[in-house]
Amino acid sequence: MDIKTISFSEYYESKKQLLEKAEETPRIYSFYEIDAYKRVPVKESYDEEEEKIYVNLKPKNRIKILWEYENLHYPTARNFVIITEENENEYYFPCWGNKKLMHWVLSNTREIDGE
Repeated sequence: MDIKTISFSEYYESKKQLLEKAEETPRIYSFYEIDAYKRVPVKESYDEEEEKIYVNLKPKNRIKILWEYENLHYPTARNFVIITEENENEYYFPCWGNKKLMHWVLSNTREIDGE
């Protein structure tokens, strides 16, 4: 479809579709490897009343975090998954705010290729 040969209504419709797609929030899993021994507060459910627990992580542990990009610079973490040595997933939910979690990830992990 060449922009010079389409009608205004076709252009308008394609622009409308593009804007609708742009409003959908992208969700991306990112994979990380832990650099040092760390304890991270998490919850076992998304419930506000849920008690937080501390998960112990050690070097070479792998985690994946589901980031929702409502804001490009400070994405929202929707879940925090620990990948065990048996390649099983342990699902948790982050307790920290987005900026604090992002800072922790940048300081204590390195990004790796996914599964």
